[in-house]
Amino acid sequence: MAANLDPGPLSPREALLADRRAGAADRLPFYEVVSVTAEDGSGRTMLSHAAEALDAEAVAVLLRRGADPNAADRSELTPLLRVAAGPRDWPDDPASLDETVTVLLQGGASMIPRDSSGRNAAQRAAANLVHPFFRALEKAGVKPSGREEGTGDTLLHLVARAVEAFRNLPGEEAVERETDALMIAKILVERFGFDREARNSLGRTARDLAVKAGSRLLAPWLAHGDEVLGKTERCSLLLLTGGATAQEAAAMRDETKTAALIRLGLAPDEPAAEGDQQGLTPLSAAAEAMAVGAMELLLDAGADPAERLNQKAPGGRMTEGTSAMRMLIWAPGSPTRLPSGLTLQDWRRALTMMLRAPALQEWGG
Repeated sequence: MAANLDPGPLSPREALLADRRAGAADRLPFYEVVSVTAEDGSGRTMLSHAAEALDAEAVAVLLRRGADPNAADRSELTPLLRVAAGPRDWPDDPASLDETVTVLLQGGASMIPRDSSGRNAAQRAAANLVHPFFRALEKAGVKPSGREEGTGDTLLHLVARAVEAFRNLPGEEAVERETDALMIAKILVERFGFDREARNSLGRTARDLAVKAGSRLLAPWLAHGDEVLGKTERCSLLLLTGGATAQEAAAMRDETKTAALIRLGLAPDEPAAEGDQQGLTPLSAAAEAMAVGAMELLLDAGADPAERLNQKAPGGRMTEGTSAMRMLIWAPGSPTRLPSGLTLQDWRRALTMMLRAPALQEWGG
């Protein structure tokens, strides 16, 4: 049975920070003598505590003395799994997290162990947007792998799901907070060759999930690449699209995204080839959702409400060979959830806009 671990009067993190403030290394002699096999009441070794404290020097000392880099505690967490989740104050010290992961990997830490939910270290880091973890993997030449059981999510999917936490933040703040997600995604795609078009068990790409999560930076990058990172007006417009297609933007009743897509020339009056709005034109998607503002924008841009452009749509919807006008007439009975405050006047306004559309006037109707 392992001896009881006494970590000393200061927590490993407090001891590290105290040494940094003093420009000293007073904590390290303790790591030279403490038992490397002793466990605390949670089954954690000193290596587990030092790693979570992001004390790479202490981790190196303990590994040199024979500490097991893959010893799991009673929560089934190895030191690497604990670091991967992102200790509470890691954003203030990303370089130490990078260095700690590097030392653990060099000391034999395995990427294979999983936590109680079935996630390995890379999946935990992706879900928590711990970007220095992936910088360390890149430097070590360790390619992360593995899909989540059940969902079939890749690491890109997990990153895309994580940006949901920033949905309600103001635009600039949301973009800033999504920077970690973008950094991870770029490493996964550009350094490790991850396919941004890979689909999970439900057939969703990471872009699909990021758009649904309301992403302001990651989704546009997944859709359009590094072009969104420039300083031109086009780059700004690409960010405003939120990575959505014209059909998705219309179905979300998002006039900002719809207007940006129109200005970019990315809202053609053609049916979508895939997705929840497969087979529908942007105008038809807007009509089905009773997105009056989006309809007005698309009609002003020249969308034809009478042209029977729609193709076969998923979900058993009768759309093939129909027009946007017909989709509007069917809207009250469609499976799409309509706005709760929708009135008969709104529907009349939408129908009037359709009848007065520039495309119909040019046709003679």
